[in-house]
Parts: sequence; C-alpha cells; structure tokens
Amino acid sequence: MKSAFPKLVAFAVTAVLACGCAAVDAQRAKGDPSAWPNQKYAGHVTLAGGKYKHDTDGASEDDTSAGLIALQGEICAPSGLGGGLAVEFMTSNDHLLAGQTSTSHAEAVDAFPHLLYRAGAGDSFRMPVRLGPWIHALTLDDQGSTDRLRWVTLGVRLAIEPEIVLERTPGFEWTLFAGLSLAAGATRINLDSTTGNDDFDSNATSVGLEVGPRFRWKHLCAGISFLHRGVTVDESDPSNGQTVSGIDSTFNGLALTLGGSF
Repeated sequence: MKSAFPKLVAFAVTAVLACGCAAVDAQRAKGDPSAWPNQKYAGHVTLAGGKYKHDTDGASEDDTSAGLIALQGEICAPSGLGGGLAVEFMTSNDHLLAGQTSTSHAEAVDAFPHLLYRAGAGDSFRMPVRLGPWIHALTLDDQGSTDRLRWVTLGVRLAIEPEIVLERTPGFEWTLFAGLSLAAGATRINLDSTTGNDDFDSNATSVGLEVGPRFRWKHLCAGISFLHRGVTVDESDPSNGQTVSGIDSTFNGLALTLGGSF
C-alpha cells in the first residue's frame, strides 16, 4: 500500500533546501541584502482539480475525481519574521468506493496557523519557512446509509518553499518554486454506524508537495503548479474488540493560484 513517492519527494526537496541554505550563508557572508519583495501583507487563493485516492489496508485502492480550494494569508515584518494561516478544503465526487451500490465520497479540511520566516540570498533565491500546529479532518461518508468514518488529527507541520528567480524585468518577475511540507500528529477516529458510535486512537503523518512556475507583476501574482497532498493514518488501537484499518489518503492535481501583496 505504501508508496516510495513521499520519501523521494522529501529527499529531493531536502537537497534543494541544503543548497539554498548554503547559498543564504554565502550571500550573507558577503553582506548582500535579501531580495525578498518588501511587502508586509500577502495572500492567495488556489483552485485545483485532479484525482483523490483512498487506500485501505487489506482492501483495494479506490480513486475518483476531486477538487480542492486553498486560502492563505500572511503578515511579515521587514526582519522577515511574521505569521499566517493556511486553510484547504478537498471534496471528491460520489463514486469513490468501487463495487458499492450506494454512493460514497470523501471530504478533507486542513488548517495550518503558522509562524513565518522569510529567508533570502542575493537577487535570485528566497525561501519562506513555516512552522505551526497541523489540524486535519478527513471524512468518508457512505451516502446510502448512516455509516461514516472520520479521522481528526492534531499535530505539528514544518513547511519550506525554496524559490529561484529565473527572469526579472521592471515590473515583472518569473520564478520557479518547490514547496514541501511534513507533518505528524495524534489521530482520533470516529466510527458512526448502525451498530453504534465508537472512537479509536491512532497516529498520522502527512507530506505535501507543490512545484511550478510563478509570475509577479508589482502587487499581483499568479502560478500554475502540480499539487500533491498525502496523509497516512496507522491502524488504530483496539477499542471494544475492534480496530480501524490504516489508510493512505492522496490528492494529486493541477492547481491555479492567484494572489496579491502590499
């Protein structure tokens, strides 16, 4: 069930991070200022469409089309320190679980209030670093019955976003960025069925990836990217002689981002 993709992503972006940090140290040693845009407030909205996959231990993998919307707002001081909030909502269509006569769909809500540090080096490299609590809720709903499974996780997330400026002209900038987030936390699972309502304890990890070009015009920005969101929940501890199987929940899609700053 488990894929090597998250490990490969983590290795690749960690390498980028290491190179970026080396560049930061080298530029600061020379006394070069950061090239990060001097803007206090920034925000964007992201719309994505793609595939949602739900893989349960001991069962077949199911997938269907899905959509995602994300909102992010941040405030940052000239020193590079600041904070913000990122919220995402994902929903699949009603044909998730194959072989069932009834319709089933998944919904996920993700919140990430965070501290922010905007690192930069010279005129061509910048990298926001974000750290804060991770709040995630995934619901699998069988609409043909009252059965519902919900995984609610509270943990910690670290996110980095190295960005390289490819071209700059007066009033315009073209960059390439790669955002990586890693998270882990404790999960409470609620099984609501015709036989009762039971709670279970487990643990979850998450990997997020976004890669693509970004374009800036003074106070406006836009981007097109590949977006990956993955959450893995372990098999639960026993409760009343029952357990809930482990799952892999994955969204992959193409995203369009529009935003602004001032």
